[in-house]
Amino acid sequence: MREIGIADERVIRLADIDEASSWLILARAQPCTASDSALLSNLAPYVEEALRAQLQIEHHRVQASVSVQGLARSATAWIVMDREARVLSIDPRLDAWMQETLGYSPRIGERLRDLGVQAERELLAAAGHFTSGQSGEPRPILLYDAPRLEALLTATTDIPRPSMLVLCRLPNARTLESVKRLASLFELPQREAQLAVALNEGLTIAEAAERMGLTLETARNYSKRLYAKLGVRGQAELVRLVSDSVAVMA
Repeated sequence: MREIGIADERVIRLADIDEASSWLILARAQPCTASDSALLSNLAPYVEEALRAQLQIEHHRVQASVSVQGLARSATAWIVMDREARVLSIDPRLDAWMQETLGYSPRIGERLRDLGVQAERELLAAAGHFTSGQSGEPRPILLYDAPRLEALLTATTDIPRPSMLVLCRLPNARTLESVKRLASLFELPQREAQLAVALNEGLTIAEAAERMGLTLETARNYSKRLYAKLGVRGQAELVRLVSDSVAVMA
């Protein structure tokens, strides 16, 4: 320590915060005095409070990051609106989808464009309700008919100003990864898993057979084996099982 010019030091261990240990150190080029020890003691509560705030910020950052990833995997996007149904903030994925499919990007401080009369009336009524502090069940609404965009409207308490949360489900295209995950989860051959995912997309067995290059009879045999292996009684139960599986997350 003398080589770097430190002749003396005083150390105080701070209280553990969320399993985080820390020390407050004062180092001097000359011997420390009683006033130095007093200074550390006086500073300790303020440093502890600053560390507690920093750890809380980090905790909220991690929570926010995990929440964003979860919403993305479930193909859920969001908009935050004020009491006049004007956009306060929008999920970048939903903004990109609207730009690509509807031809415009919603602007902050403005309402959504090209809504039908009924959708606009329902959106304004819900915004007034959920930003006024009233309780109530979330309200479903069809924002756009073609391409179809549904939303669930509810209040949010995590934003300082009164606001409404608009949750939307984006198209969640099934990929080769979905087939692989389903095959792994239920120990299925790849082709049977592929048929299950195709049926979950809303295809009939005949349409799925055509997409997969199978005869209709082969596809029916695959479906019967799927029903037996998965313990379902038909296509409707199969679709429900696959839809509830993490395999078809994005």
